[in-house]
Amino acid sequence: MPSSKKQRGRQKKAKKIKKGAQQPPPQAGLTLPVP
Repeated sequence: MPSSKKQRGRQKKAKKIKKGAQQPPPQAGLTLPVP
C-alpha cells in the first residue's frame, strides 16, 4: 500500500528532525556561534 509507505516516510522524517533538534548538523554549527 503506497499510503502506508508515505506514512512511514513521514515518521522517518519526524525522527530525523527530532534528532537534528538534539544534535544540530554541521551546517547549523556554521551559522550558529559554537561555544
